[in-house]
Amino acid sequence: MDGLHKIGRVVCVTLVLVCALALPARATRTQPQPAPSISSSPPQFTGCDEVWDVPSGSPSIEQDLVDLVNQIRTDKTLPPLKRVELLNQSARYHATDLGHDNYLHHDTHDRLGDSLNSQCTASERIALYYGESIALAENIAAGNTTPESVLQDWMEHPMSGDHILSDDLWEIGVGYALPDVPGGPYWVQDMGRRAGIYPIVINQEAASSPVRDVSLYIYGEGTWDEIRLRNDDGDWSDWQPFQSAMDWVLSAGNGLKTVWVEMRNSAETTLSSDEIYLGSGVILGNLPETITFEYGLEPLRREITPLNVGSYAPMTWSLTSAGDWFLASPSVGTTPASFWISCTIVAAGTTATHTGNVTVTVVDPSDATENPQRIDLTLRIPQSLDEQLLYLPLVLRS
Repeated sequence: MDGLHKIGRVVCVTLVLVCALALPARATRTQPQPAPSISSSPPQFTGCDEVWDVPSGSPSIEQDLVDLVNQIRTDKTLPPLKRVELLNQSARYHATDLGHDNYLHHDTHDRLGDSLNSQCTASERIALYYGESIALAENIAAGNTTPESVLQDWMEHPMSGDHILSDDLWEIGVGYALPDVPGGPYWVQDMGRRAGIYPIVINQEAASSPVRDVSLYIYGEGTWDEIRLRNDDGDWSDWQPFQSAMDWVLSAGNGLKTVWVEMRNSAETTLSSDEIYLGSGVILGNLPETITFEYGLEPLRREITPLNVGSYAPMTWSLTSAGDWFLASPSVGTTPASFWISCTIVAAGTTATHTGNVTVTVVDPSDATENPQRIDLTLRIPQSLDEQLLYLPLVLRS
């Protein structure tokens, strides 16, 4: 990788800021690192600690950017980049931190009033997630509203474009954050390569495939002599001469599929895998089975965010309700949109407990699984209030 600059030139394009950074390479052999267990406490954006499970501003927008990058690389006869969760986590943290402290820099900073205080370098931050590497690069931007526009600006920036088209980089992670804050959205694209890691990429790293026939790209040409493959936990194929590009057929039945490849030469072997969802790639999730409202003990309003827990593909949902004491709105949305369940007016005097339900249905794509799902609702009113009040009003304001 050329140009080991501390920070790239800043380009301003109609209030859009774009930066690129090539990071020092570190030639240490590593193995894949599993993500730590997820904490239920909110992520903190101070200092330079390893913070996991930072929410994405839009998983589908992040996936769109990966797809666009790999399409450009394919057009230039370059291999696709493998999306890895370690780099996703690093990029999401930094994208959110940029918006949280209102700055645009590769190194991590904390803001105190009008002062920005450096906490760690970009390479130190990425290493917390990605480990030791032999190549690293980062592109950042703020203000772009679509993946197409941020990629266009990066491609017009000399260093950013070089990163995207580098054959020294094999893996990628994307962070998209805070689209509604001043200066946002914020975009981070972390790319790297680890010694001893030879990725396999299915269908240019698409999130899903509607058919079983897929294409594979396998890194390692010139290192490995032979390969063999298998689907999921099935039988291995016969050993065959190593080839980087090949066609493959996934196992039957919709769902998450894993393709494994084992590579060997006269001295050693290694194993790699990639996943893709066969079908639409949409599984409805992140919904509670029940919600209970306790009048006088908590807010009588709840935000719900339906998610596609099967892949990064977007989904459109609609709501139906049963019950006259609450309002569920909006009635339609597309990920990552949320809806609210709000208690409205309840006639008292008959019972101190009111029940109902909301059903969430994915309407696009039509073959989503775990669909539809119902949320059972309960409102409990203390008997003393039930005897005294004719109505229970709630002002519907966010």
